[in-house]
Amino acid sequence: MKSLFTKLLVLTLISLTMSACSTMQSHFRPNSVTVVTPPEIQYPTIALQEVAIDAPDLTIRERTIPLNPALHEKARIAMTPAEIKCMADVIYLEARSEDYVGRVAVGYVVLNRIADGRFRNTVCGTVYQKDRGRCQFSWCKTTPTVKYPQLYAEARDIAIKVMRREVDNPIGNHLFFHATSVNKSKRYVNENRIGGHRFYGAVTSI
Repeated sequence: MKSLFTKLLVLTLISLTMSACSTMQSHFRPNSVTVVTPPEIQYPTIALQEVAIDAPDLTIRERTIPLNPALHEKARIAMTPAEIKCMADVIYLEARSEDYVGRVAVGYVVLNRIADGRFRNTVCGTVYQKDRGRCQFSWCKTTPTVKYPQLYAEARDIAIKVMRREVDNPIGNHLFFHATSVNKSKRYVNENRIGGHRFYGAVTSI
């Protein structure tokens, strides 16, 4: 009898425990989550159309200023080895690091001075001319040395072409030049910069 009562008690406890668990599960069951999918955005399609533009080709070229030919008629250059050497020396020693136009410009400074009339009438005379006892070029005080034969050969070729006027004059009437690295307080009229040099001054009676 006691054993039967014990079994009934155990079954009753088990039943109550299961009922309690079921109730707790119903209370703690998570709410269902509704997933909302946003509508797909339709972006407008833009069609790109090629448009042909009728425009002339852009041509970039170096502008040179020719000197009055009448003035250079006064500068009859003798194509002697000595004159060619003097022109090659000044081009090489003053502008060997410049490009082709920069070296031509230095050569035309010499021709412009000869044509001006206030300088000597030869290349060598103009290059080695002194002003108040001072040479115009510092290297004139010594015997020029050639460290770069190839550059000197190019300078000699340019010298011949400049003396024969076979290349355009890129500096117009300018008579003087100095390196852009030299700090000068003066302002020069019609200054023309080519490479590392400033060119300025004008031929008289233009």
